Amino acid sequence: MGELHLFFEKPVKNSEDDLETEFIMQLMEEAEEAALKEPSNEEESKLKLLSFIEDFFKKNKMQEYAEWSDKMYALARENPSMMIRREDPTALVESFQKNKDLEIEFMDKGEISEPYPNAADLGSDLIGIKIAAIGGFGKVKNGAVVFMEGFIPSDDLEISRLPNDKFANFSGSERFHTKMVRGKIDKKNLKFVLLRLPRKIFPESMMTENELDSEQPHISRLFVRE
Repeated sequence: MGELHLFFEKPVKNSEDDLETEFIMQLMEEAEEAALKEPSNEEESKLKLLSFIEDFFKKNKMQEYAEWSDKMYALARENPSMMIRREDPTALVESFQKNKDLEIEFMDKGEISEPYPNAADLGSDLIGIKIAAIGGFGKVKNGAVVFMEGFIPSDDLEISRLPNDKFANFSGSERFHTKMVRGKIDKKNLKFVLLRLPRKIFPESMMTENELDSEQPHISRLFVRE
């Protein structure tokens, strides 16, 4: 696990191949696995995992917010069209590494499939966070580390509402705000990444006072492109 900090002592390069992205994902998976090992009270492993992720976004000029809800509400007010989705971590890392747009396609076991819910309006009440948190593929290998991205939709993105005769598990305001999207997220329109970790693998030494006093099952950190 000592490789984590050694990696970030050198500048991140934009590469034409996938080796650097694969290396980052491998280290992130190793850090996640170490933090999940029982007993899960190893503060050092938890710190390495969080530091690894924090360092990556810092290198990519993203500002971190521990007390993040006020900032998220401000983003929602400033950008009424803002959307949110769980993103595949490899695609997200590659987008930053290669400074490229994110491509979204409906996939099932490696094959293009029928459209399905894969994004949501962020909403003035942040309802989109709840919608995005319960579905999608934005997780590292073991599913503990989850990434949700916030973006401004452009003309390169096809956005559809849920058809009336499908996806009955969505109802009410959640159904209204849930969307099916396909196309391209312009890299300039990706505004934030919300990290979510289970409380059991979040380092206690990095928790805010409110987080220490609460019993919330997950703890998040917000990284914003400013």
